[in-house]
Amino acid sequence: MRRSLRPGIIATVSLAACNKPTPEPVHWNPPPLTAQPTAQTAAPSAAPSAAPSAAPSASDPPPHPVKVREARGNIDWAAYTVTLNPKDAEGREIKRYEARCYVELPFDTPPTSVQPPPTKDVPCPKEMMQPEWAACSGELRAKADKSECLCSMFGNPPPPPLLLDCPK
Repeated sequence: MRRSLRPGIIATVSLAACNKPTPEPVHWNPPPLTAQPTAQTAAPSAAPSAAPSAAPSASDPPPHPVKVREARGNIDWAAYTVTLNPKDAEGREIKRYEARCYVELPFDTPPTSVQPPPTKDVPCPKEMMQPEWAACSGELRAKADKSECLCSMFGNPPPPPLLLDCPK
């Protein structure tokens, strides 16, 4: 008789465990990027700097709207043949995140897990001050005719690539 009671007790206990609310999922990737540049105010400096500034100045033209959309479905990666990211003096690709420009450095020791490489801040080149660069925090690649650009970003898992207008 005892054997016939065990399945009933197990089913009751497992049903009680299923009625617990599920915890809030953990989100590892940053929220989706928006094409609207954030308003930044810079304090006027007494002396002009020789290095390019990361903050837009009053003499810069007003930003134009950028169409940004997530690339869905199959992407023809071979169509985006031109890398638009400028390179620094040592040939490393410059990337922009918000108002910060940086280059990725090699690892000192082999990484033990998936982790971003070390970085070094560099002055932002003038061409990276356009709104298209504000929408892309990774590598910006263009079709040969520069009719459309694709932004691919780092992450674990990586966020979906973005399709956007190419910088003028």
